[in-house]
Amino acid sequence: MADKTWTPEMITQLLRDSTKMIERSILVLYSRQTEAEQSAEATMGTNHMGFTGADAKLLTSFAKQIKASTYPEGQRLSPRQLHCARKKLPKYAKQLSTYIKNKEAAAVEDALGTADSTLFKKGGIFTPIPEV
Repeated sequence: MADKTWTPEMITQLLRDSTKMIERSILVLYSRQTEAEQSAEATMGTNHMGFTGADAKLLTSFAKQIKASTYPEGQRLSPRQLHCARKKLPKYAKQLSTYIKNKEAAAVEDALGTADSTLFKKGGIFTPIPEV
């Protein structure tokens, strides 16, 4: 099976179609906020990670609600909250795409471990080592 590349366009489509994707995306973006930003429910610097200043308070409250909820995944936000999140989250599609790509690369690197000497990581891409 070929590797799937999660483009921002694909993520935007999933955000339109999937309440689970909305909840997961909010939690990913929340996890990328610093502890201070999470506590303050605000953005304190420009690091291009997590929520924008305009969205920080609202989406942090959604993240806390999702984390505290005992409802099944995809049912942790109200219809009104979902509508709001669907409007706000597409602007984070590139950030989410990069996050997924980095997670997948880390998983491959972990799976390879040190046992496979034919590959190495250079610039975030696994490249064959030339035969000598």
